[in-house]
Amino acid sequence: MPSSVSCTQKRLRRHAPKVRTGCVTCKTRKLRCDETKPSCVRCTSTGRRCDGYVALRTLLFEIPQDKDERWGFYYFRDRTSRQLLSFAHHDFWNRVAIQAAYSRAIVRHALVAIASYHESVDHPDQLRRLDRQLFAFRQYNKAITSILDAGAHCDVEDVLLASILFTFLENVRGALSSALVHLHAGLRVLSEWRSSHGPWDKAKASNRLIEEHLAPILAHLQDTAATLMPVRPHQPMISSTDPPECFHSLQESHFYFEKIVRGLCSSLQSVHERDTWPYGDLSIAQKGQELLWAWYNSFTKFLGKARHDVCFCSAPSSPYHFDVGACYLQMQFWAAIIRLESKVYRSEMVFDNHLPEFQILLDMTAQLADMLDMEEAAGADTCLGFHIEYVAIAGFIGLRCRDPVIRRGAIGLLRSHPRTEGIWQNTVSADLAEFIMTREEIQSNACVPISCHDLPEHCRIQLLASSFLVYDQRSKNFRIAQGVSSPDLIKIRVIRSGIRPADQDFETFWIDRRPEQSMGMPRDCLPGDVSGLFPQTVETESNLWRQMRGGKWADYLERSAASHMCGNVKGIQGGHE
Repeated sequence: MPSSVSCTQKRLRRHAPKVRTGCVTCKTRKLRCDETKPSCVRCTSTGRRCDGYVALRTLLFEIPQDKDERWGFYYFRDRTSRQLLSFAHHDFWNRVAIQAAYSRAIVRHALVAIASYHESVDHPDQLRRLDRQLFAFRQYNKAITSILDAGAHCDVEDVLLASILFTFLENVRGALSSALVHLHAGLRVLSEWRSSHGPWDKAKASNRLIEEHLAPILAHLQDTAATLMPVRPHQPMISSTDPPECFHSLQESHFYFEKIVRGLCSSLQSVHERDTWPYGDLSIAQKGQELLWAWYNSFTKFLGKARHDVCFCSAPSSPYHFDVGACYLQMQFWAAIIRLESKVYRSEMVFDNHLPEFQILLDMTAQLADMLDMEEAAGADTCLGFHIEYVAIAGFIGLRCRDPVIRRGAIGLLRSHPRTEGIWQNTVSADLAEFIMTREEIQSNACVPISCHDLPEHCRIQLLASSFLVYDQRSKNFRIAQGVSSPDLIKIRVIRSGIRPADQDFETFWIDRRPEQSMGMPRDCLPGDVSGLFPQTVETESNLWRQMRGGKWADYLERSAASHMCGNVKGIQGGHE
């Protein structure tokens, strides 16, 4: 049997690594270039044209040279990022931010600042904690200085990334006002960039980063911020300008009403930024009442003169839209009248002075709910030019009115009209209001309260924040729900009326809405979570979130609620989703 012989052919050419330099012509011909500049001899000696050289690209990443920066960067990558679950669908913390930090010094300084702050609150050694805290602020200042020095030459994606990271850092530090300053700066830069660039080019990587990741994150933060702070910084305060004697349209009526309310919010906020609890500025309430009643008189005159069949729809038109808009604006007026006094006297007892107004408000809300159930109301928002919403108002009545008949009427209204506004489903609002009502009545020992006087102040609670969670069957865990109108679990945070917010911690309650579960849940089954601008569940206990709990956070949310006058869906809890 012949033996198998393995024959190996000798290599005829000497092995050499692939040359990445050389002129374009020699590379195309797959020849070694002598790299003579400006034109190589190999090309010119044979009469060929030398097409020159392509500059080598620099590395896409740069490891920090400073040992403290390097440590902070790795600390963020290996520890901090693993605890951050917000915006997971954008893979923001584990991919977008870390990859950008390799090549963008501004982003790297911001990440190192976050990591150093994290280490400063988690490290057991006091000297190390102080050292990391100081280093965090130095890195924070470096990032800000880098942006200011670059000026107009700074890449817009660097600025947007930095604004998100700065917002996060101030958020976990508990400095919500500073966080909002950074957020609004990022939103302004994004708006200016879009107006100057027009439709975005998907082929450009920087445009994709902005439009697919950074812009949606900023938009979500803006929505969340609207529930934490009712007005933007430096917004004009309440004006002495009276509305016209008679309005000419629903649109004009709505414009002046919004102008008055936003001015009131700004004025109230300027007062509540100072620690004046439990009182505000009575002059703001008096001026606000004058403006609101002047608006109502002008609006009433307009309704008496206006043609109710006016409709701005192209086709088919619906005169019903006018009645919907008129009812909505009257509902908002009565809600503002009730809210205004409560913003000056920050006690849940003050709402007992407005039972007649609450009854009018409930009647208007029920009328609007019935109207919106009619087919003729379809398209009213587009026709009128403003959103028609009532779930927040009905929820406001259920939470703040302690008259048992009116309160139960509002909760029943929410349950009888299927509707979703924003992330708020009517049944969710009803569950929440009913839970608060039941807690207050149980603590008052009044099984069946006859009037609001059966609920003393120490039994009354103010809802300041809530988190929506859904149950993930695959992981068997709860997670924070984004844009979900029907959560499985609601976590609410409340404070007691009559006690300075800074002197009390949140009371936390859970509402389990899964049909197979009861209201109660074992304590060890409840997920940990944090609120703020970056809400998320917490899988690993860390001091990173300590400023988001306790009296400081409760005080901030109460002051924000005390500045909130808007009656839209974002005001369902007096200012917080």
